[in-house]
Amino acid sequence: MKTIVIECLSSLKGRNRRSLSQISLLMKAVLVLLIACSALQARIAQQFRPRGDFDGDTVTDFAVFRRSEGNWYIRSIFFETTTVKNWGNADDQLVPGDYDGDAITDIAVWREAEGNWYIIESSAQTGRLVNLGLPGDIAVPSDYNGDGKTDIAIFRPGQGYWEARDTNGQLLQSGNYVGQPGDKPVPGDYVGDGASDFAVWRPSNGNWYVVSSSTKQLTVQPWGINGDKPVPEDYDGDGKTDFAVWRPSEGNWYVINSSNHAGTVRQWGLPTDIPVPGHYEANDFSADIAVFRPSEGNWYIIISSNNFNFVENWGMTGDVPIPSAYLPE
Repeated sequence: MKTIVIECLSSLKGRNRRSLSQISLLMKAVLVLLIACSALQARIAQQFRPRGDFDGDTVTDFAVFRRSEGNWYIRSIFFETTTVKNWGNADDQLVPGDYDGDAITDIAVWREAEGNWYIIESSAQTGRLVNLGLPGDIAVPSDYNGDGKTDIAIFRPGQGYWEARDTNGQLLQSGNYVGQPGDKPVPGDYVGDGASDFAVWRPSNGNWYVVSSSTKQLTVQPWGINGDKPVPEDYDGDGKTDFAVWRPSEGNWYVINSSNHAGTVRQWGLPTDIPVPGHYEANDFSADIAVFRPSEGNWYIIISSNNFNFVENWGMTGDVPIPSAYLPE
């Protein structure tokens, strides 16, 4: 390619310097664009942490929590292995995340009555206990400082109060940023700066309220109606969390793609299903639409890259599919 460009430029030299200058400028512009695209892809790849990836293969695993036993049942899609781990009580809130920054999801629960976070760090397979939260709080773990690690955090609806700490208990951020009773906390990287933002979805008016974790600027986005379930994820693979809701009465997924601000609608699921969006294809930055059907124990998935859909059986009635733990109840 380089040789062809040089020969082309040489043939023009001396005959049409204006054309040569224009081509040179065009080549520089293309080079800048290629570098920018490459940098964006590299940033997205570096920050890419699929939800529920318990083995580090960049794929969301089929995983459920059986409250009656306190067991996590995890099936790796890529490695085709099965893991069973006893961790948690029946009334614990599931808070899986990459707390040690090794690109592998850690098994974790938050015990509201105690305010304790019980985490098994995958890098050393050791347990960690951290205290944060009061009865009535909602656990909202996410990466609020952009260091590649999930931070422990709580949302206090009555005050619109958020508090985030690292797993050593060091305070990262706290304040009455956004929210009120009845709001659904939906933290995510809506800005695209690599750090999760403080955000809620308000069922009463269908509005999303997002406060940037870096600038504290408020953004309001109408999307959804009362009865919808918020399902924020990066559906277009641009490194930003997209505004999205699933409407059980229709089975429709309504998504605003942050890359072009276009709204899309896709029918997938029954009213009694549980939405479990995730990355079920390796190295695909775009999230896939998926639901878990408790009555069957089946996962119904649409791969975003080619619209291929498939069904996988893993779980039983009463199980909690782990990808749903990343979504508000």
